[in-house]
Amino acid sequence: MLEAMDRFRSEAEKRFSDMCLLNEVFGFLNPHSLLRSDSIEIDMGKFEKMYADGVNFTELRLEISRFNQLVQSSGFTFKNEATALDVLQW
Repeated sequence: MLEAMDRFRSEAEKRFSDMCLLNEVFGFLNPHSLLRSDSIEIDMGKFEKMYADGVNFTELRLEISRFNQLVQSSGFTFKNEATALDVLQW
């Protein structure tokens, strides 16, 4: 029984660690972060290091800026509980 609990704990810790890494790398792509242009440069750092050869970051920053302008000009606001589906339906 204790062996199973140890394994469960170890698996939970590993999965949590993996989810934290995913959030560090791709977390800036959630709607709330995309709409905070002041934090985009900070949040994008790890993503930029990992994909330096495959992504045009100048173009990505330009698209994020355009997205911000579009959302701000529309008057649409994302509530804290907004999901990716809410963004797509908008």
